[in-house]
Amino acid sequence: MKLQQPLMAVLCSALLFSSCKKDKIDTPPPPPPDLTPSIASISPTSAGYGAVVTISGSNFNTDKSKDTVTIGGLVIPVESATATTLTIKLPSLLATGSGTIEVKTSNGKITGPKLTYVPDIFIAGSEAPDFNSEDVATLWKNDTAQTVFTSTYGASVKSIVLNGSDIVLGGMKYTSMVTPTIWKNGVLSALPVAAEGG
Repeated sequence: MKLQQPLMAVLCSALLFSSCKKDKIDTPPPPPPDLTPSIASISPTSAGYGAVVTISGSNFNTDKSKDTVTIGGLVIPVESATATTLTIKLPSLLATGSGTIEVKTSNGKITGPKLTYVPDIFIAGSEAPDFNSEDVATLWKNDTAQTVFTSTYGASVKSIVLNGSDIVLGGMKYTSMVTPTIWKNGVLSALPVAAEGG
């Protein structure tokens, strides 16, 4: 009988401990962090062709190929990316007016503020520095002139095409003969000339 009392005490203690353990409430783990991208601001809010726009926010992918930026539905390539900033360069294909910026990552998408797109005016042609000088191939963007090409006998730009971030100019370079020429982003490429009588 005396041996049974300690055994009973041990059993009661075990049952009591087991009962207390079952009554303990487990704390659920914290919810996973929200990784949906967010946009706090854009700078500048008004810009034109070739301008670099910075999008500030959070939860962007640091691999720029995994961030998609659209303005008014047009996809704009991302130039650089961090977790809090994306930079883009505005192409020539945006419509005049405002376009809503949207950022999409693998964790979702967010619509941000509107960017006001200001169109630029481009004029291609030539100008002579003075009466006795030959023409210089020139490109004007708004009211700023940029020399495209100079030649001993002159050069001129006849046409201009904007394609995304590329500026392609077509014109003539005058040497001992007239050479049709293309300038793409400032790099000159002479075109073949047709043989006489061909």
